[in-house]
Amino acid sequence: MAATGKYGIGQISSAGFLHSYVKATGELIGEATLKQELQNMTAHAAAVRDHPHLVGYLVYDEPHPVVAPWIRQFTDAARRTDPNHPPIYTQSEVSLPLDRLKNPTEGQLIQEQDVLLSDCYAIAAHSGRDPWLYGDVFIPNVRRANPDGLKWPIVQAFSKQHAFWALPTPAELRVQVYHTIAAGAKGMFFFTSNQGYLGAWSRRQWFYRGAGNPWFGRETLMDEIGRIGEHLTTAGPLLVPLRYAPAYPAWVGAVDAPSDPAPTFQAFVQDLGGKVGARLRHNSELQRPTIHVGAFGGVDYDVLVVHNDGPWSRQRAAVTVATQRKNILDLVTLKKVPLQSSPSGLTFTVRFEPGDGRLYLVGGEAAVEAARAQVQQQRYAHAARLLQLDAEIAGRGGVEVATTEKIRKHAAAIATAGAPAAALEQTGAGQLLGRWYRNSSRLCGRSRVRNRGPR
Repeated sequence: MAATGKYGIGQISSAGFLHSYVKATGELIGEATLKQELQNMTAHAAAVRDHPHLVGYLVYDEPHPVVAPWIRQFTDAARRTDPNHPPIYTQSEVSLPLDRLKNPTEGQLIQEQDVLLSDCYAIAAHSGRDPWLYGDVFIPNVRRANPDGLKWPIVQAFSKQHAFWALPTPAELRVQVYHTIAAGAKGMFFFTSNQGYLGAWSRRQWFYRGAGNPWFGRETLMDEIGRIGEHLTTAGPLLVPLRYAPAYPAWVGAVDAPSDPAPTFQAFVQDLGGKVGARLRHNSELQRPTIHVGAFGGVDYDVLVVHNDGPWSRQRAAVTVATQRKNILDLVTLKKVPLQSSPSGLTFTVRFEPGDGRLYLVGGEAAVEAARAQVQQQRYAHAARLLQLDAEIAGRGGVEVATTEKIRKHAAAIATAGAPAAALEQTGAGQLLGRWYRNSSRLCGRSRVRNRGPR
């Protein structure tokens, strides 16, 4: 956790003691008793509960419903020892669609969870390339069982060594991310390859092959994960305290005639032949607007998730929001978007690359200014961290880093003290910082920063 914390990354601690006691299908294994493994869980939580980079405890990965009674015992043990960090298990599609009558204990377990971590992989080589599956089927299914739990999906960014799986394209990756958040997710994980493994062992492990390389060379999918992550980790916290609003009054129309139907696309998706996800989606043809809008509503402001739902071509559309609020803030540019007012509401135009999207804030003047400041502080905190890591490497090589350190301190001042960025950038170091950040930003798709590895 200390190593990941250096990069600003929190960690879900692997507390897989239950894996040593029972298989995912319910068969008992190992020599330790249930009491001993519960004691191990309690001792582990007591040992790490005060770590500043702890996010939670991963109790089990991809269980069948039969394991639910044991998982409940372990999550209860973790909560008693550490009420401040959630115990988590990975819900997979093996138990979907959820059946509370057939599996009542699993239903209770899901209802008790503060966080619903899940995985659902659906980019296959021989059948369905279905980046919409998570948002269309999986998230709504889990949300019906537990409306208030945080939905943290793990999306596919890998391929196995055999022909069944396929690596998603960058555009399919974008659709997976934005379509799933627009369906109510409040966290995002990528199951991807690891850049730091070499040798015979790694060649046998399919999840360490594919994207990336140990020399930190440029790789399209990893670059895209970094670009998307930079936007969502700085602007995304604004939507976390809000409530998912599936009936939010927003609709999509043509650019020249916002009241006319928006352009649509068609895609044929297939089930995965009984291997994975076959019970989630049957062979079908999707037809939907190319621009998709999801929403999270709050007292002072709302957040819209707007994206190109098709992974094939650039798209434009007009988005109309029926609201009494006066402003819409683009959370990438941090500028108010030009609006057309009508009896129907506020209309603005969007244009996205294949699959891409971004977050928008709908609110009054005070909410807009507060959001702008919050995102700006998050960005400068990120900039300060990257500068510090680079300066440490450069310093060990004998490179003069005094100017870099001055810039880093200004970034840290904006991030931690909440000082107005505009005021700090009037200084010489502040102006250097502003130029550095604008030149290195990848939020709008201009990738000028080398791949720095883990983020």
